[in-house]
This record gives sequence, structure tokens and C-alpha cells, in this order.
Amino acid sequence: MKTKETAKISCADVRRHICDNLGFGLNSAQCREIKHHLEHCRDCNGYFTSLKKTIRLYQSYKTPIISSKARRRLLAAISSRPARNPR
Repeated sequence: MKTKETAKISCADVRRHICDNLGFGLNSAQCREIKHHLEHCRDCNGYFTSLKKTIRLYQSYKTPIISSKARRRLLAAISSRPARNPR
């Protein structure tokens, strides 16, 4: 829920820019606004906390070794493009 203090930057703005600043001690005006918003917006703070946990979990796993065919299929699925069948 927004208060007068969080009205400067919207939740959509925070979510759009949060990954740019995740884990950095940046002190730009935009970073300060985002940090201030996170202190006062429970929803965005929850989103940010979840994002940090997801990244830590992802970083704790070793990179799997997969075939180049499986890699192409995976990347195609992620980007919603049909997989090409190389010959």
C-alpha cells in the first residue's frame, strides 16, 4: 500500500529497475528512491526479498552440463521461439 512517502516512484518502476541495482551499494537518486520505496512498501519489499533468495539459490547450484541440442531447445523455450532443427 502506497503512502505519501512512496508516491515519488511507483511499484512498477521499482520492479522494472530493481534488477539493475540488486546487490550494489549505489547511491544515485534513483537508487535512493528505490531503497526508500522498499522501506515503505511491503509488496515491493517482499518481491525484492524473494528475488534475492532466488538468486542466492540459483548461485548455490553448479552449472549443469547439457548437450548443445538441449541447450538450443531450452533457450528457444525460454524466449518463446520455436527450436530450430539443425542439419
